Amino acid sequence: KNRIIKTISYSLSWIKILYYSFKLKPQAIHIQWLRIPRIDLIFIKILKRITGVNIVYTAHNVLPHNTHNKYKKIFVKIYSTVSNIIVHAEQTKNEIANDFNVTKNRIQVIPHGILNNINTNYIANKFKDNDHIHFLIIGGISKYKGITEFISVWKNTCKKNENFNRTCQLYILGKASDDYHIKICNCLSEDYSPNSIFYYNAELSDEDFNSYLSNCDVVVLPYIQISQSGVLLKSLSYKKPILVSDAGGLTQPLEVGYIGEKFSWDIKNAEEMLLIIFNNINISRQYYSSSDEWKKIFSFYSWEEIGKKTSDIYNRNTN
Repeated sequence: KNRIIKTISYSLSWIKILYYSFKLKPQAIHIQWLRIPRIDLIFIKILKRITGVNIVYTAHNVLPHNTHNKYKKIFVKIYSTVSNIIVHAEQTKNEIANDFNVTKNRIQVIPHGILNNINTNYIANKFKDNDHIHFLIIGGISKYKGITEFISVWKNTCKKNENFNRTCQLYILGKASDDYHIKICNCLSEDYSPNSIFYYNAELSDEDFNSYLSNCDVVVLPYIQISQSGVLLKSLSYKKPILVSDAGGLTQPLEVGYIGEKFSWDIKNAEEMLLIIFNNINISRQYYSSSDEWKKIFSFYSWEEIGKKTSDIYNRNTN
């Protein structure tokens, strides 16, 4: 019943867009999210046919999370209908061009701006101590984020390096599905189980989310598949060193400034890079805190620059 009500409500919102598009006759409409792809495709085609408006679509992800290829045929049609596609990373552009038969001149790479942090002066530090180096995986927990794979990397590293095992702690914080929660618990308990991993399967309040993020030493994003990550962009606002896989646009900040390390997804390389970032931070907690490097990061992800680039696409549509 709720699904039917939401579908009707969503369709009414599209009808309003059609009405105002016909009344105001804009030359460009920018769509940020598509929530019900089958319905979205119908209304995008109607919008294009009736109003002739040029449609700009931001593809935050190539396909919706955790849907595999369920909506691929629909998005082939969506990508062929819209006028311009904005993506946040070069890898996403190549994926859409190659897998959905879209010419590259219709796909523009514009980074997503840094998500603002909050004043944490009045938020308690949720970590139990300041003696350890705290690695953090935070946010909604899904299979595509590579949590179980990284747990194996962490456990192997603890077994091989006593200093690492004694000095570092890994916090995994966020709500997982029941099936994946069981898989994580099994991964934690099987074979060797170090006492340096803390897993909390729960929704986090905004206060807790920002407390952990602002007080950790390294943010870990071991994703198997992704286009871009909100957690990554939030981490940048707190100037946190990052350890990321080479999936999607996760390595983009490292191409701008030296603020962390990246690894390709094989266990050996992930272990090597985990030890490198540990050794660097163990030498100095400020190792990845160069003001020059962070200036480059904040310049690249400036909302003002992003606004100018986006306006250029609107202007291109209006010519």
